Amino acid sequence: MFSEANLKKLDFIFGKASGREHNIKRSRSLFAELENIGIINTPENRSYVANHIYSVFGDSTNTSRVQPDGRVVKESLLMEPLGGIKMETVWEGEKLITVLLKSGEK
Repeated sequence: MFSEANLKKLDFIFGKASGREHNIKRSRSLFAELENIGIINTPENRSYVANHIYSVFGDSTNTSRVQPDGRVVKESLLMEPLGGIKMETVWEGEKLITVLLKSGEK
């Protein structure tokens, strides 16, 4: 279901980034947001998040905007035992470009 490129994004969401310090910090921040709602890095949770992302991709009713470069931004609510979090996914065709998680806390 997830392409090779999209699998790397899933790793990124679960805090497994490498390379530039900025990317590593952002990756860890995304994973901390997931942990705050009870999603830890297990095969089951990775599958759950991947399935959520693809259900969002396939839903034509949740497009929040189209960026000037043509990328499509989709919004959803990812729910877990300890709460929920707003998820924005940015797509270029079928390629997942980035994921933003917004807990409402700051």
